[in-house]
Amino acid sequence: MVDGEEVVGVIEYYDHSFIRVTREGEPNLFIFKHDIKYLQEEP
Repeated sequence: MVDGEEVVGVIEYYDHSFIRVTREGEPNLFIFKHDIKYLQEEP
């Protein structure tokens, strides 16, 4: 994230302004794309 926070999960849905991240054992998140610094795929 832009503020340095890290989020780990699966992108379940996206559109032009936000993504929905499903996380195991934690609540799902809707994150605005302008708040994302970069995305990284886990091996």
